[in-house]
Amino acid sequence: MNLPTSQPASPAAAGTGSFWPRLRLGILLLVLVVAGTFALLGSNAGLQLGRLALPYVLPALQIAQVEGDLWQGVTLSGVRYQQDGTDLQLRRAGLQIDIRCWRQSMWCLDTLALEGVRLTVSTATPITPSATTAATEASETPAESTTAQSHEAA
Repeated sequence: MNLPTSQPASPAAAGTGSFWPRLRLGILLLVLVVAGTFALLGSNAGLQLGRLALPYVLPALQIAQVEGDLWQGVTLSGVRYQQDGTDLQLRRAGLQIDIRCWRQSMWCLDTLALEGVRLTVSTATPITPSATTAATEASETPAESTTAQSHEAA
């Protein structure tokens, strides 16, 4: 009579039982990372860290001082954005977010205040010396031919 013998479990079978705990751990870590990111960015320390990292991410934007946090209200002082013919300066900017709107998947601003706004936009294209020379030669050539024609007619 042949009785079934117990065989050691294969490594593949042992790995399938650990899928659900790993999935739960991954979801928990994702939730913690997202919550930590929102908590850090919403706090004053997180905003200060963001202000210090800003020149590496967006060099055209400069912020001199950050006060407060996103949940209670943040005030930015000495804001300047300067790039390619655009110069925006703000003496102060105030912002407060209403987090109750997040339940409806929206961003709501309770307060948006701007003080000392100065915007300069340059629409003129820069003139290079070679373009100036070509434009001068093009304008002189028709003038010379017109002068020559007028002399012939006289």
